[in-house]
Amino acid sequence: MGKRENNRPVAKRRKKPIILLLLIVLGLAVAAMALVPLAARYALTKWLIDNGADSAVVEKVTINPFTGEVSLQGVDVTRNGKVVLAESTATLDLGLRQLFSREVMIERSALSNLVIDIERSADNVLRIGSYSLPASSTVPPVGEAVATSAPWIFRARQVHLDNVVVHYAQPGLALDLRINQATLERFSTDPADTSGELRLDGSLNDAPLSLRLSKLAVTAGINLSGRVEISEFPLDSIAGLLAGEIQPFTGTAGLAGDFDFSLTQSAELAAAYDGSLSLAADRIGAAGWQGSGGLSWQGVLSGSSKAGNLAVNADGVLTADDAAFAAGTTRISGGVELLQISGKTALSLGETIALETTADMAIDNLTAVLAEHSLAQKNASWKGQLTLDAGQGHTAVGAAGTLALDDLTAETTGLV
Repeated sequence: MGKRENNRPVAKRRKKPIILLLLIVLGLAVAAMALVPLAARYALTKWLIDNGADSAVVEKVTINPFTGEVSLQGVDVTRNGKVVLAESTATLDLGLRQLFSREVMIERSALSNLVIDIERSADNVLRIGSYSLPASSTVPPVGEAVATSAPWIFRARQVHLDNVVVHYAQPGLALDLRINQATLERFSTDPADTSGELRLDGSLNDAPLSLRLSKLAVTAGINLSGRVEISEFPLDSIAGLLAGEIQPFTGTAGLAGDFDFSLTQSAELAAAYDGSLSLAADRIGAAGWQGSGGLSWQGVLSGSSKAGNLAVNADGVLTADDAAFAAGTTRISGGVELLQISGKTALSLGETIALETTADMAIDNLTAVLAEHSLAQKNASWKGQLTLDAGQGHTAVGAAGTLALDDLTAETTGLV
């Protein structure tokens, strides 16, 4: 009995260092959890300033290493006296277990009240916020295999955007994308997974915008399917891109339809659109000529490009109304109250040019003036087929159909 009692104090003395060690480890862990967000906040602020920001403020960083959740609050970055990045809340919930299988998984992410400024300079340097991306030194030829280890896969189970504004600018172009609400679901760079979807509502340069992607696959190529709607997009937003060819370029444009788009790694492209396009041109012109009027399309457009050959197909109705044209230096002008063309057209461009169209055309109230000569046509119609085959040293044009003219008048002034 006495020997057993003498062992008890020894056991107690052995337990005390172990308990003390556990307390020290626990204290260090708690201290690390408290200090890591502060260190991350300092490192992020310093990185932003070292990479182009005049000033950077990060109010709060929260990191939970057990759940993989990261949160940023109150980020404000300025460059050259302009706010280039600002957000109130950003949360990111990472799936940590997937890292062992070479996957980056975003379980959930939310961005709210974000403003970001993106600019591409004249020398093709892209700046995102205050950070300028380094120019790529070499680009492998299209289709050339690049030897790598098993690729990492990026997945995003759900990303939600609320009140996000993206300013994009490059020489001749300025775009403001305002995202009221957007949700990205099941996005993946896994070639076997094409279940990604995107829903976005907002505006582009104050033009209402709605985008629905029912298929979103980004791997070695790009595959997109969905529906897009935009109305009254201001043409002067892109006038700078066309300044060398077309000036002025004012009015509005819109579209609403379903589309499919694919681009392979070997640069083979295929696109299809089924819906409407509209153009209301206030003034469109260039040196010596100017036009105005409305133009609309309803139907199917498709095109493909492969090995330098381009194919375009159209099946629908093209309508022009209240269109006017003038070329002041040559005293040419004209107009049409209504021009409507319905039917099918196939165009192929490669070593040769081939055009075939089968259509009905109707014209109401056409006028044309050339110097002292004028022409007026109340009604005209065409129904038939037109063909063009050009290239390899030959050109062939064919027409078969019926042309009808009603109330055609011609006048010449200034003759004695």
